[in-house]
Amino acid sequence: MLKAIADILFPKYCLVCGKPGFSICSYCKKKLIPSIPECYLCRRISNGYKTHSNCKKDLSLDFLFYAWRYTSISSGLIKVLKYKGAFNIQNELGELLKERLLQTKFLENFKNPLLIPLPLHKKRLKERGFNQTELIGIEISRLFNIPYDTSLLKRDLYSSPQAKKDVMERQVLDKRTFSFDHSKYLKDYKSKEIILVDDVITTGTTLDIACKAIKKSNKDIKVSAIGLFRGSPDYSSNPSA
Repeated sequence: MLKAIADILFPKYCLVCGKPGFSICSYCKKKLIPSIPECYLCRRISNGYKTHSNCKKDLSLDFLFYAWRYTSISSGLIKVLKYKGAFNIQNELGELLKERLLQTKFLENFKNPLLIPLPLHKKRLKERGFNQTELIGIEISRLFNIPYDTSLLKRDLYSSPQAKKDVMERQVLDKRTFSFDHSKYLKDYKSKEIILVDDVITTGTTLDIACKAIKKSNKDIKVSAIGLFRGSPDYSSNPSA
């Protein structure tokens, strides 16, 4: 009853095109471009989104799944989720992400997963009021009944958004950005496979740094990642191409 009243007083509109009805209309949903299974390092085809053995290093991610290509449609959705605090979109994005995860069977790569959203620095969290990767992680946890933890991984370094940094500046963040509570992991989650949760993956540098923070104390911990969007590969600048 309350929901029906709320829908009358505050009708939903597509957050991308403005069409009434849903936070993401059917037209805009169809314009989302599904990802193709690839190695996250060389961006070449790889079954199950597994990192190629010849690309992988000791502290690299084991798998990286992203649901759709980063386009103007996905950019609009992320801006709303990230900067306008539109919490109602998380459920619809969660359902769409669930469809993609079921289609690709990505989660079948894991026997005992644990979700960890990429954290914001406490100053950034105070500025924004929420962490959008936590919203995504909560939805995955709810839809697939996977345990979820926000206390193991901390962001220690406050910095400007990744989109405003050049490659050299991003590399400087290495080793200082994140810290991982390895003793708590051994106590509460020993043998669990960690899946980091992110929204938009650009170069993958932030995920790499987070992965290194986790694996540096034990390189045998399986660390992978799930993201919503990633840009198209640029093979011209890819040394493995």
